[in-house]
Amino acid sequence: MAYCQSRQIDATGAALADTYLEYTDGVSREHWLRAYREKGSDENRKYLAVKNTIPNVSAVLFRRDALRNAMACEGETMSNLKVAGDWIAYLAVLEQGDLVFVPESLNLHRRHSCSVTNGSDRRLHMLEVLRVQQVVAQRYQPEPEVQRSMVAYVEHLRRHFGLDEMEVEQLRRQTTAR
Repeated sequence: MAYCQSRQIDATGAALADTYLEYTDGVSREHWLRAYREKGSDENRKYLAVKNTIPNVSAVLFRRDALRNAMACEGETMSNLKVAGDWIAYLAVLEQGDLVFVPESLNLHRRHSCSVTNGSDRRLHMLEVLRVQQVVAQRYQPEPEVQRSMVAYVEHLRRHFGLDEMEVEQLRRQTTAR
């Protein structure tokens, strides 16, 4: 799989940001500054464990066979996730090989106020983040530093969504009840 940085634009085409570095800074301030090739499972364990660090699928190129295999293995899970299905797809594809990243913004990503991410139910969004983080934790056993970043991201979302700690704990219990 390969992907590039994206320039964010609004519904009218006006520039919002030249990159998604502000979004990925919470995971790493350096990782997306340079071109790289990395083993997919390492990318999953270190970065995609925290959050979906691939902000939009329009910037991604897949090997057809890898995507087909991912769909065969994780298709049902992907289709059951409104917000995080693409995240599961990336994880499954990267389990099969390397990731290449190009730091230049070679893609325009139109941001809509009513997009799935922006318009989603905040509790559902949080639940799906917790579910995917749980999948990654079980498959990859991330290092303690990455685990702390996972917790910090959930706390960031909790505040952003205006959820109280009890709501998040209830959602967390739902992920373990499955």
